[in-house]
Amino acid sequence: MQAPILEELDRQIAPLGLYQLGAFHCSQDDQVFLSSIGLETVQTIVLVGNVGSSHWQAVKASGDHLPPDPKQHPMNKWSQQVLGPIAERLACKIVYPFKGPPFFPFVRWGLQTAEIFQSPLGMGLHARHGIFHAYRGAFLFEEKHNFETGKQEMGKEEVAALSPCDGCAEKPCLSACPVDAFNAGMYDYQSCRAHVGGNPESPCWQGCLARRACPVGQNNHYNADHAYFHMQAFVDPAVEV
Repeated sequence: MQAPILEELDRQIAPLGLYQLGAFHCSQDDQVFLSSIGLETVQTIVLVGNVGSSHWQAVKASGDHLPPDPKQHPMNKWSQQVLGPIAERLACKIVYPFKGPPFFPFVRWGLQTAEIFQSPLGMGLHARHGIFHAYRGAFLFEEKHNFETGKQEMGKEEVAALSPCDGCAEKPCLSACPVDAFNAGMYDYQSCRAHVGGNPESPCWQGCLARRACPVGQNNHYNADHAYFHMQAFVDPAVEV
């Protein structure tokens, strides 16, 4: 059963179109890292983010970020403005994947939740939501809270849930890219960006075709204008990739 404070977190982020993507209790390695930056009392970390375009209307509805120009990082600014006050109300800390130094290991943290797995594309795949999710922040609690988990109980032993990719024989994600950007475990982002930037009519502008090919979370593809926002940022040399 989930701790009451995490149920309250759900209630406060739901109107923003955000979800708890996973949680975990800090390992010894986590505590060493957090202690080195003055966060030695953290015991529970909860990752929060969007699923598909769940938050997009809330971002667009914020007058401070219209029009959504990727050069101005409106989504990052929105995330800080809406999540910071929630952390204050819950008396916990919050960190973001786009701020640093220090830079926080969100990718590794995701894999520690038993909800998110590394996909053949290299990016995280959520067992329920698929690849179209993104971290907007992590709430750091000093208490050891109970949370819903992707782990399964077998008798008295607790074992990690299996990745959906393990049962996917065809792996259509690896053959969907028109420039074969995902090859031999590597991502050729330069070829990907050149193709998208040079082909304004490409279906890639509706969202990465390799990600869209994943059979998990097919209902969570980005809306057209949300996908265009990210692709616009991706191909613009003025925006860091």
